[in-house]
Amino acid sequence: MSRVTPLSPSQQSQITPSTTTLSFKSSDSKGQQMNNSASTIQILNSRPISASGTQRSNSLFDETYITSNSEFEAERIDKQMPVMMRLESAVFEPKKNTYDPNQFSSSTLNLNSKSETNLSTMALNDPTPSETGSIYSLASSPRTISITFSLLTSVEVEKQVVLLSLYRAELYVSDFLDLGRKLTVLQKQMITDNYYSKFETDDYFNTFNNYKSILKSLAAVHKHNKASFFLFDFTSRNADYIYVNTKQTETRIWNSKLYDNQQEYYYMSNIESLPYSNITKYNLTKDLKFDVIGYIEQEFWNPFAETYFKLSQSYDKALVPMSVQTQGADSVEERVYICYQENVYSQINETKFLGVTSANVVVRELASFIKNYHVSARGFALVVEMNYDQESNTLKKRMVAYKDYNQLAKKDPESTGGYKIPDAEEIEDLFLRFVITQIIPNNVHDVNIKSEELFRFMYGGESYLMAFKIVSSSKDLNMQWLTIICAPEIDFIGNLLLLTGLNIGVSILAFCFSMVFVFYFASSISKPLLYFSSESKAISNLKVHRGGIIKTRIREILLLSEAFEKMKTTLRSFMRFVPRQLIVEMVEKGIEMKLGGHIHENITILFSDVEDFTTWSEKLEPQFLIRHVSEYFHVMTEEIVNEEGTLDKYIGDAVMAFWGAPNFMYDTSMRACRAAIKCQERMDKLRKIWEKQNKPLFKCRIGLHTGSCIIGNIGSLWRLNYTALGDSVNLASRLEGQNKFYGTEILISQDTYKNVASSFNCRRIDTVGVKGKSVGITIYELISRKEETIPNPKIETRLKLTPIYESALAEYQLGRFTEALKLLMTRCQDIDCNDLATQTLIDRCKEYIQYPPYN
Repeated sequence: MSRVTPLSPSQQSQITPSTTTLSFKSSDSKGQQMNNSASTIQILNSRPISASGTQRSNSLFDETYITSNSEFEAERIDKQMPVMMRLESAVFEPKKNTYDPNQFSSSTLNLNSKSETNLSTMALNDPTPSETGSIYSLASSPRTISITFSLLTSVEVEKQVVLLSLYRAELYVSDFLDLGRKLTVLQKQMITDNYYSKFETDDYFNTFNNYKSILKSLAAVHKHNKASFFLFDFTSRNADYIYVNTKQTETRIWNSKLYDNQQEYYYMSNIESLPYSNITKYNLTKDLKFDVIGYIEQEFWNPFAETYFKLSQSYDKALVPMSVQTQGADSVEERVYICYQENVYSQINETKFLGVTSANVVVRELASFIKNYHVSARGFALVVEMNYDQESNTLKKRMVAYKDYNQLAKKDPESTGGYKIPDAEEIEDLFLRFVITQIIPNNVHDVNIKSEELFRFMYGGESYLMAFKIVSSSKDLNMQWLTIICAPEIDFIGNLLLLTGLNIGVSILAFCFSMVFVFYFASSISKPLLYFSSESKAISNLKVHRGGIIKTRIREILLLSEAFEKMKTTLRSFMRFVPRQLIVEMVEKGIEMKLGGHIHENITILFSDVEDFTTWSEKLEPQFLIRHVSEYFHVMTEEIVNEEGTLDKYIGDAVMAFWGAPNFMYDTSMRACRAAIKCQERMDKLRKIWEKQNKPLFKCRIGLHTGSCIIGNIGSLWRLNYTALGDSVNLASRLEGQNKFYGTEILISQDTYKNVASSFNCRRIDTVGVKGKSVGITIYELISRKEETIPNPKIETRLKLTPIYESALAEYQLGRFTEALKLLMTRCQDIDCNDLATQTLIDRCKEYIQYPPYN
């Protein structure tokens, strides 16, 4: 027996009616067992399945929830399950008119269309619609092969057309499979997040209340994808099986109280000691409660013996070999289905196997696309499934989609679903059998090497072209799909004979015209060259007086003349000592620099200086000090420029820079924080070098603030300085100075913190008063990037200290100085006894305990 599918009409008639409503009440405590009503089916665990032998493969979708509209950011489902009410429709949009065959595309397709496929227009041709009006043809019109192809051999033309057709077909097939992968990952994430948002143990995962939550998650995903996906399921390690499927048309009854009138919900309980399986069928109401429709007992079904469950013990994610379902219309494209599955693991113990979940889709949409995909007059597209059988050490191949549906499966009353899917050697069409078994390599190594190559072969006295490509979204799975394009060679070279004669005539006319043009062009270009020669000498002497652009019809000379004028403008601006970045921008826009400035929003300012620089400057020789400080400036400047910051000025040992001008940026805070962390990392490395050279070990302190300020050209007509002015600049400078009171390296303001909190680890240090402001400013220590993977004991200690210190700070700010002191003394100092911020807060608490403040 294959994976359980919805009950047949005969089984439906055997269901014992019931009107029991499941209330699913849970206790308030996570540690207590969840209680069900009297009518609830009791979940009994069969022997657990060990996941110790599972090969954990890398997932393509680990980072976030992935939904079909690429906009949905999933949230955890609580008892009210709000996600189900917000889940968007999984209807993909047409692709953009771009395609890179060397890179997997993440664009989307519409799986709800019956036989319409919008393919992107490629630069290789000027396509016209085929007879279906929906698929573009690559060889149905003389315009398909342009005259420029006459420069290529007929072999190259054939290769380009076949491979282009292959890339376009593979793009659709890959997205078809990728949709199943994304939905499976979505329901997997919903299952685990729903559970672990409530519990911190795995003890209650296989309880009936959690199965109810899983069933709701499957229902939410199925509701918006049932046009293509007929079944979503979950199999637990205890052999319990939960699934949601689309109702058969004849059994659909409209009920305004139901969550979805086209869904059926089943729970199968398998107990090894019993000779049968218990199946319970439900209705899900709009208020997310389950009504028991009835029960049925069927012959014991052991999922552990099924192919899909065996695959789950070897692969974290897998394609299950094609199978046939028992419901749906009596047609091949509605019965043959594809299943993609992924394992579900504990978030507490990542090696603990909890079950496997999958999405099941019939081949209707894919088969319709392949049927209507026009390659040439007699060409065709084909999708093949390759599955390496370790027992027989052979590569088994079966067709997934082809223009003749009857070749995909043949009727067999004795087989599941009434159809049997033939292996490649059993295909009735002799030509197809020859292509799949003889032309396509029969081992994985050759398939990978020869993918995207053009094959030529003879069959029945006629020459054929063929190419295949491994479907991108199947490359990292246990089995791969191949997209194949095959067509008679004569379909592609018929127009080349006509083009050959036409090109000969065009070439003769072009030669005659070119001789006349060369004579005219030579005389037109010699005069401007003398002008450019004299201008070059003037520029070499810095004589950059304003000239004029040469008037000519020759585009290249006109562009060269404009370039000379821009170069002279640039040199004039350089002589006024304006930053290069600004000069380049002004030259490109044709604007000469002037005094004045404008208010800019979202500017992030950086200030840094050297700790105890005054002491060092008194001790060191001037020449040595200049060289030593220059090394420090080089490191700081390089990291600022790498993050596209604008270096404002050097002020003694200080560096001032900002982001957001002259070029506008959305992420100024992110760039500034990255630059600050990289500066400190580079300084750590530089100090190690200085230590070996017995040089002074400079330490720098950095302050960052984000806000609005005036930025522009300040100075006189003889010398300009492109700089920033305003309260935000002063605050950034004061934040840099505050580092010495807290023993920190980088301090950022609250305005900067709000923009980077999701990407960087920060510690709330204190709320400080700032001159000129009536409200205190909360300051934060910038610690590290959240995606930091390189071990760093200093950072790890600081991250461990952060939550305890912030708790103590909160107690301190609420006036509970004794509680704050206790946290600081007993916990913070145990983690880092040298943390100056902790010591500063301890001193304040002691002072306020002895001398309480008035307010």
